[in-house]
Amino acid sequence: MRLTHLKAFAPICLQCRSESHTVPLRLAPGAQRAKGENDVIIDGALVCHDCNARYPIIDRIPFLLTDPAQGLRDNLAAITRRDDLSPANTAALNEAAVKADPARQAERLYESCYGWDSYGRTRGGRHNEPFAPFAPGCAAGCIARAETLRGRPLRGAILELGCAAGGACFALARHQRDHPRDLVLGIDLRFHLLRIAHQALANTHVTFPLRREGHHYEPYRAAAPRGAYTRRVDFWLADALALPFAQKTARHVVALNLLECVPDPAGLLASMRTVASESGIIASPYDWSEHVNPPEAWLVSIQSPSTPGTTPETIPGTIPSKTLTAQLRAAGWTVIAEDRDVPWQTRLYDRGTMAYRTHVIVAH
Repeated sequence: MRLTHLKAFAPICLQCRSESHTVPLRLAPGAQRAKGENDVIIDGALVCHDCNARYPIIDRIPFLLTDPAQGLRDNLAAITRRDDLSPANTAALNEAAVKADPARQAERLYESCYGWDSYGRTRGGRHNEPFAPFAPGCAAGCIARAETLRGRPLRGAILELGCAAGGACFALARHQRDHPRDLVLGIDLRFHLLRIAHQALANTHVTFPLRREGHHYEPYRAAAPRGAYTRRVDFWLADALALPFAQKTARHVVALNLLECVPDPAGLLASMRTVASESGIIASPYDWSEHVNPPEAWLVSIQSPSTPGTTPETIPGTIPSKTLTAQLRAAGWTVIAEDRDVPWQTRLYDRGTMAYRTHVIVAH
């Protein structure tokens, strides 16, 4: 955890917050700092001096949740996972973990997909990579398209919700000035993905499991982003639907392909509006799933016209849907620019890629 970001984003206690009462968290005594980096906390806690709530910092990542203990339980396997073993023993341990806990298989796939998009290189780059039908960097490409729509780069404090392995955060910082107020903070609920992002901050290379086919994964080593701009980036563990920030903490808030991943999409847009002082960037491919959110919460890109004499409510089995732009207006946003066809490809394995057309919106 960077102290510059702690000061700039000033997280508040989620245990005793209310509309009229917010308490900024403070670093507890005894925190361990990174060797040679006095600004970075690698182990310790943030505390609330009003209610004595404690939010642990583990491997540079603060757990800023309504229930930090539950966050530790949810991420226990990732927190205790070793990274000091040989590749062969790491592979054997992963196979054992998958058999003991099938959720580990999904985690590895996410690490492969998001790690590749953030740090992968196709043939012709600096590494000898496996075949990939599409180039990585789609999240960064989405950011570039949004800045083009906006007409200028984003300046000031930027908060990215659902940052995954961190690729978009580095793209945002790369486009900023070298200015103390130009900071980027990524948040996500998945410790195993944030650990990859923090690799990029702490090391010259990033290593993650790359899926080749089936259950066969291989360690993939890629160069981490380089440059002074990386010191303006940090990653915290927090919930996008329960943000640990006061109103208008960030100048800009970004959420790329996150709406479909939260149980309350409308609540996410409202949460973004609360913490943003200027603008928001929202991207969605409308890839909804009943396993994540109920159909009545789904948003659509274009409202389908009803059959003459009928309304969605009178058609059996039809659930009325609100457009994303209408929900943005309901949350207090004003749409200033959009592109409904921004390409986004997700690498699944050597021979398979999922292709999306993402709707990118810039709102104030």
